[in-house]
Amino acid sequence: MSTELRLFGISLPVGAALTPSAVDGAIVLSPASLQLAGSDISAASLKSQFGGLAETVLRDWTICVAQYIPAGATLTGISVTGDEVVAELEIDPAIVTDTALQEVGVCE
Repeated sequence: MSTELRLFGISLPVGAALTPSAVDGAIVLSPASLQLAGSDISAASLKSQFGGLAETVLRDWTICVAQYIPAGATLTGISVTGDEVVAELEIDPAIVTDTALQEVGVCE
């Protein structure tokens, strides 16, 4: 992910490598490493230089996937292998007969 932080009218490019995880059925992307203007930087250094503005990059990003899968399926794991995203789902056995579980889920 990349963005720009503005401080005193100056824009500095910030990049973050994100690590995915599954939390409460959603994908959570957490910063794993950071770059400021092409140089590696720690989260603490970014916070000390940009204060609260750094939270734009340092926060976790939550993505609800419920509206893309049946209500009877819950995302329990996610990983990246090479250039592929691998998702693990827990399937409610009642999905075979319960039409409500076969319907697409809802994000709240």
